[in-house]
Amino acid sequence: MLVDALDSLMKESLYIIDKENHNLSEELIRVSPVDTGAFKRSWSESRRSKYSWSIQNHQEYATILASGRRTVMGKSYGSEQWSDGLAPVLKRADNAIQTKLDKVMR
Repeated sequence: MLVDALDSLMKESLYIIDKENHNLSEELIRVSPVDTGAFKRSWSESRRSKYSWSIQNHQEYATILASGRRTVMGKSYGSEQWSDGLAPVLKRADNAIQTKLDKVMR
């Protein structure tokens, strides 16, 4: 029946997203730059609702690290250890989710 098929697709899609969210959280911890270790220890993940997930880092300098290393008016800002910041990690996660969801939808 169509309703059962759609329900199955939804459940499988949510499982994929939930699992990939957890994988992303672990990857963020793994690739986090370490000076004192505070940033690396500050990652947290939660499932807020059936369709909402959250990964956060509340260190005061988290947004600086996430932005990557950049030069503004001749002065460099950001982590030398995480020069590309968060963007490549998020892109890999997005690609992994999309690839797996595409397989489910075939």
